[in-house]
Amino acid sequence: MNKTVCIYPKDESTDFLSPLYDFLCEKGCEGLHKDTTENTDEAYALIKEADSIIFLGHGASDTLYGSPQDGEFTVLINETNIQELLYGKRCFILACNSYEFCENYNLTSFIGFGNMPTGIVDVKIAMEADTTFPSLEKEDIDTYDAALVSLLIRAFNEYLPTGNWPSVSNWERLTFSRSSASIKSLLNSTA
Repeated sequence: MNKTVCIYPKDESTDFLSPLYDFLCEKGCEGLHKDTTENTDEAYALIKEADSIIFLGHGASDTLYGSPQDGEFTVLINETNIQELLYGKRCFILACNSYEFCENYNLTSFIGFGNMPTGIVDVKIAMEADTTFPSLEKEDIDTYDAALVSLLIRAFNEYLPTGNWPSVSNWERLTFSRSSASIKSLLNSTA
């Protein structure tokens, strides 16, 4: 039996992902939504037992972060433990720069992302890195966050009941068609 685990470190800045986490757990994923600075061993044990990992949180090109402590990110997975935790597993990593993280560590079965403007800090960082990145208001970010969660719930709903993990090309096809429909719906509702 394929065991899928969802790791969702406690962090106020990712609270908008709660509906996605709740959905995944309802569909049979074993979940961890705790302060990972206090529950690191539990998180690592769940990851080691799993065939497939869904991570919902913050990341960089070389690190997946756990719960923040004193306003600073804490390391959950990096070069010191990635081999024992993620190698040989299917990974869906919803975190900034997770695509680069997976590429850097040569993960072979993954779905990752680039920079994701899910909060005002993310937008400021993106604007500093790319002068053409648009200035977004909180309302824009909230709309993006809600659309992202809705899209991912619909996409996972198609795969989780089957027990099959989507190929990258199938995931891209599915999310592209779903995101196109979501964008069209948003544009029609504001017209």
